[in-house]
Amino acid sequence: MPIGTSKSGVLGAGTVPGGTETFNSSGTFTVPTGVTCVSVVGRGGTGNAGYGGNAGNAGNGSKGGTGGFMYNVDSCGLTVLGGLYGAPGGYPSNGTSPPSPGNAGNPGSSGNTGTSTTGLSLTFPGGAGGTAGNSGNAGVNGPYGGTGGSGFIGPCSPPWPWLGGPGPGSPGVTPSAGGAAGGNGSVGNPSGGGGGGGGGGLTNPGTTATTQVTAGAGGNPKGGVGGAGAPAPVASNAQGQAGGQASPNCGRAAGGGAGGNRGYKGYGPRPYGTAGGGGGGSAGRLGTAGCAGNPGAAANPATYNCQTVVSGCCYPISVGSGGQMVISWNPQ
Repeated sequence: MPIGTSKSGVLGAGTVPGGTETFNSSGTFTVPTGVTCVSVVGRGGTGNAGYGGNAGNAGNGSKGGTGGFMYNVDSCGLTVLGGLYGAPGGYPSNGTSPPSPGNAGNPGSSGNTGTSTTGLSLTFPGGAGGTAGNSGNAGVNGPYGGTGGSGFIGPCSPPWPWLGGPGPGSPGVTPSAGGAAGGNGSVGNPSGGGGGGGGGGLTNPGTTATTQVTAGAGGNPKGGVGGAGAPAPVASNAQGQAGGQASPNCGRAAGGGAGGNRGYKGYGPRPYGTAGGGGGGSAGRLGTAGCAGNPGAAANPATYNCQTVVSGCCYPISVGSGGQMVISWNPQ
């Protein structure tokens, strides 16, 4: 070695420049020649979002309204015929009055924890999973159709007027408050008892009855048809037709209202009266949708200084989705 020459002058500076390598996805870290110590900053993957809650079950359709009752009051004190009860309204598609409303949906499940980021014998945990979405509410049952207005006969003196029921059965409910509404029954009239309103369908409301003969049609699809009112004049008491049942295998559809009765006293030119038809039942409302789950959380970063590595070696790096690893080294 020449006199006055330093070691560095002969061998060079002997240092490795500092540097940084960032991994946003999995890969391999090759240690630069001469590097034996690195610092690592990393974080695991972002947690998965929570799962949404399920929708609630639909409510059931309701029974149609009963046909109007016939009082047959004799205001003259003559022979009084027995009262005639109204025909039953039609049942919903399950063949019975609706049971309890549908069930609420199930809540969703929590999201999974984010995947860990690993490498250089270090582990960086992932972020927490998002919380689950709430379940949807159950659909409400459709309210029953209203009973037809009651009818009566009288007075017994000329001109023997016909007196019908005071009003028709009201429909179950408006579409905004539940499933499709049933139709109104019609008021009894000289042609006979009022027709029953149609039951609410899955989409459309039942049709309102206009006359004794023209009972309301069931709402489309699946709603039950209204029953026709008892015709008049006929020399006997008579009951209106029962309301039609909704189409089977569709629990939300509703039954039709029953037709109104006819009463008869047996004297005078028009000695009878008629009652109003029942209103159609309303279809059950759909359950509400479940809520969406909440997003997952980002992982918290961590730092590890002066981690020993072997110069020139290759180290596999696994990065969780949304995670990161940054490897840096000082001049050496």
